[in-house]
Amino acid sequence: MKNIWNSRTQASLVTLLALYAAGLAAGILFANLTFPFRDGSADVLAAYLADRLKDGIVPSREYFLYLLERRSAGFLCFMLAGMTAAARPAIWLGAAGAGFLTGAAQSMALLQSGIRGMLLLSAAGFPQYLFYGPSMVSLWLLADQKGGKIWKARAGLWKTYLWGSFLCYLGLLAGIFLEAYGNPYFLKWFFGWF
Repeated sequence: MKNIWNSRTQASLVTLLALYAAGLAAGILFANLTFPFRDGSADVLAAYLADRLKDGIVPSREYFLYLLERRSAGFLCFMLAGMTAAARPAIWLGAAGAGFLTGAAQSMALLQSGIRGMLLLSAAGFPQYLFYGPSMVSLWLLADQKGGKIWKARAGLWKTYLWGSFLCYLGLLAGIFLEAYGNPYFLKWFFGWF
């Protein structure tokens, strides 16, 4: 088996981090430029967290299935794009888009609620993002390594790509499980402490 952590993987990771950082900067800029023009009375972060906690914390199978459908759809799109020549543009857009959304959300939380808002938004993503982030980055790196070559390659490349995608999906499933069953209890503890 070839060395997984080679110079091409390192270059791909640096490119993904640079695109994420550019998206993050664009998201921060967007949030700061549009904040004065929106109705500042609507605190989106507080509404989201209040909705998550309003009837107490009761993790449910329905919520898990809802998350499974939502999170798996994006993962499947990236996995399928990774099989085509569009793999590299798709993962580049994904990295920049993730950075943009992170920057915009964190900036809005900061502008609306100060440092407390940023901490609350970060708490809303814990512990599931410990699995979501590495799973998506691993899939993006795998797609960058194998993307577009699958149609021309031998059967071994198919197996490698599908097996790697499956392992990344297991990480995503762990994140979904933690978001559905672990995050509500973490938020309850966090609000009690904070």
